[in-house]
Amino acid sequence: MTAFSPGLAEFGPPAAIAVLSFVSALVTAVVGFGAGLLLTPLLAIFLPLPEALAIGALIFLVTSSSKVLWYFRDIDWPTWRFGFLLSLPGLGVGFATLLWVESGWLEKVYGVVLLATAVGVIRIRRQALLTLPEEAYPLAGGFLSALLHGGGPMYYCLCSRRGLGRLRTVGTMAVIHFSLNVLKVAFFARVGSLDWNLVVRLLPAGLAAILGTRVGRALLMQRVDEAGFARLVGLSMVLLALYYLL
Repeated sequence: MTAFSPGLAEFGPPAAIAVLSFVSALVTAVVGFGAGLLLTPLLAIFLPLPEALAIGALIFLVTSSSKVLWYFRDIDWPTWRFGFLLSLPGLGVGFATLLWVESGWLEKVYGVVLLATAVGVIRIRRQALLTLPEEAYPLAGGFLSALLHGGGPMYYCLCSRRGLGRLRTVGTMAVIHFSLNVLKVAFFARVGSLDWNLVVRLLPAGLAAILGTRVGRALLMQRVDEAGFARLVGLSMVLLALYYLL
């Protein structure tokens, strides 16, 4: 079983976490996904992977809640219900993987999943993933969300299949991520890898997330080049995957 440690309180100054939170909120407010795919492996360079996932869950809970507030009127609730409920089996498999795979092998599994997800992210604008059944996206999204906070591309595909516009896509993905993050925080707290003393230390990160979301929404309205961004995220993920596999 993977060893979970309560040593998160030793991670970095609040200002550093706030910067990461701002960037993650900015990224996801613009395109709906990408923050977890980059932030989690970066945190894991300095922390054991289970602890990086735990602190990421807490940061993303704040980030996703701020996005829900900003994009509340844009949420497509039927898509949220469909996506969230079908994510639960995948989320459960991801939690089981975190619990029962030894830490050394977990990093290898993480690297493989990260690399496979990177390929999908790079090709997503070419409609490469849009031929799967709708049910496949939230199932895969739940698993990737538990394992590396990386379900965003799957939920993006789901929203694309349902014909949602850009604002409705980001808003709907925000409420799906928020719902999943509530469960992830509860899971990491239950297994003892989340130190609740961090809540106070992460208050600056929460404020930074709200600011990042507001700035990101403004950029979204100015039509950021999503295709170029997706490629940049994907290539960065390839490098991070190689870090774990080599």
